[in-house]
Amino acid sequence: MKVDDFCRKLDEHLTTRASAPERYEVAASALCQAFRLKADEVALFTVDSEADVLRFVWPTKLTGTGTIPLSGKDSLAIRTLTEKKAIVNNRFSNTYHASIFEHIKTCPEGNAPNPIQRIISAPLGQGEEMHGVVQISRRGPSSNEAGNDFTKDELAALTAITTVLSRHI
Repeated sequence: MKVDDFCRKLDEHLTTRASAPERYEVAASALCQAFRLKADEVALFTVDSEADVLRFVWPTKLTGTGTIPLSGKDSLAIRTLTEKKAIVNNRFSNTYHASIFEHIKTCPEGNAPNPIQRIISAPLGQGEEMHGVVQISRRGPSSNEAGNDFTKDELAALTAITTVLSRHI
């Protein structure tokens, strides 16, 4: 994948989408394509300053109930937001984290969702103003069955893609 070309096309595609839910769907689909992920391996969050939470906007099944308090100490998404940098964790299943959202079936296909084994979490925003988080993951019953580790190149690609997403989400 040529990241610059991918980002240019994604930016053009997102510009044509009027509603936020349409942009979320385009973003999630593009991330699945870019990183060869399944639909339940992408999460998008936005900051809800009034409620003081990070709110799921993708997958749609979590939009009504999926929130993480901004004061959360065990959340990779909150850490990503506060540190304002992308984080890769290829041993995520071995890391203490609240896993409640991992158990919710968000895709119609398949059985119960598998645990997240590997993850990249990247902030959405520009400069000091962060307004959301993107997370891509690899799921599987075990680490060996979840696919390859995320690489430095994939981390760099997601960072470039979030620059585009930050303008639209």
